[in-house]
Amino acid sequence: MKNLRLEKYLIIMIAWLPFVSEARWGVGNGGDPLRFLFQRGKTKAAEVVAQIRSDSFQKGTSRETMAFFEKYRSEMADDIASTQHVWVAEEHESCAMTHWGPREEARSVVYFSYPVCRKAAYSFEDVVRLLIHESAHHFYKDEE
Repeated sequence: MKNLRLEKYLIIMIAWLPFVSEARWGVGNGGDPLRFLFQRGKTKAAEVVAQIRSDSFQKGTSRETMAFFEKYRSEMADDIASTQHVWVAEEHESCAMTHWGPREEARSVVYFSYPVCRKAAYSFEDVVRLLIHESAHHFYKDEE
């Protein structure tokens, strides 16, 4: 009888293993530190873009890039602040993906591959840059 209980317990534990492992990654779990990092980065990225001025750029930045940010500064700040972050458990080529094209078409969604983002060990500054980069795709910025 004891062995049957132990066997039943093991079967239940093995059946739940995929769910426990996914929860450990934080997909579907709002309390995950990686998701907190990206949420904080979202706020900071919107602030940074809203404050961009012509003298904000590093030496050597192309005129095209400066003109792009000056033209879309306000819209990009709004886009970053309102973009929905969707986390997926599947491994993709890169940490973040979004649709190209105008906001209405792209619906301002950025998809994050949890395993890829977790392995990348992004700093706060990396996250801010990544979110600005992804938002630029919503404005036809086709250069990576």
